[in-house]
Amino acid sequence: LHTLSHTQSHTGGAHTHKHNQHSLPTLQTATMASCCLNCCDSVTILCWDICCAPRPVPYDDTFAASLQTGDVVLMRASKSGRYPGINALGTSPWDHTGLIYIGPDQVPYVIDSGSFRYGEWAKRPLQFDGEGDGGEWAQSPTGPQMYALKDLLEHQKVAPLLKPPKGDQTFPPYWQDRVGIRHLSTPMTEEQIKALDEFIKQVRDRPYETDAAAMTNAALDCCDCCSLTKNTSEDTDSLFCSELTAASYINSGLLRSQPVSSEYAPPDFSRYHGCCPWFPLGMCGCCLCSWMCTDCCGCGDVRTADGKRMFGKEVLIDVPVPPQ
Repeated sequence: LHTLSHTQSHTGGAHTHKHNQHSLPTLQTATMASCCLNCCDSVTILCWDICCAPRPVPYDDTFAASLQTGDVVLMRASKSGRYPGINALGTSPWDHTGLIYIGPDQVPYVIDSGSFRYGEWAKRPLQFDGEGDGGEWAQSPTGPQMYALKDLLEHQKVAPLLKPPKGDQTFPPYWQDRVGIRHLSTPMTEEQIKALDEFIKQVRDRPYETDAAAMTNAALDCCDCCSLTKNTSEDTDSLFCSELTAASYINSGLLRSQPVSSEYAPPDFSRYHGCCPWFPLGMCGCCLCSWMCTDCCGCGDVRTADGKRMFGKEVLIDVPVPPQ
């Protein structure tokens, strides 16, 4: 930065020199803010890992057989794959979500929406063997995808997830180092699964959400009462992860149509989440208070269209990733 400023001061005049004098403080401020947010995330995650995280169970045939279509999948990226502040804002250890779909081969698949394809083992949602090449989906690098949960876990034993470069911008590798499941309290009916199928096929070729404001509003709930940070219109032309999950539940009749699907963030499907209006002050105390309320009495837990708690407790899967 110093060299750039020095060169431009001789070639671009006094105005350019003055502009670059302010670049370094701006960069330093952004770096400090990012470090602060990462620290808040670490506190939130540490609180959950110590106080609330269940003992991990192995992903084996017995566990796979316990999964059913509609169970929600919760994931947490390693530090290199997280946006600073995402865990603290949601007062939750989770930052990604999808849902389980049991295929005709009885394999548990995850259907989610991502900003990139996780690997060659990711396929077009509900596009099973012998059903074509994926059409429009094969040409799109983002949006809904489907993969066997076992494939994700096996892949991470030997390699991280790696988002492809975007122009000159590159991204660090990362792992989904925490994976959890919440079983539906009541299994989906055949009619609900049929409605789910129809909706997934309707949106499976759509791109990942690019509206940062919509995703931020989903995470910020402290001002929803006055609609300052609340998404109020339904728009599934592009989808972020929790929006796809919520829209799937809404269109299958499990969730009410309000709030709209874009108002859901990954923590909303967790048993341990809450709103922290004092962010980032008092983070740890707020986390524990919110989590205890939800755990003991169901306060704030997601509910079905008829008012019942939608999911059971979180089950943590043992994720054997390499040391980071």
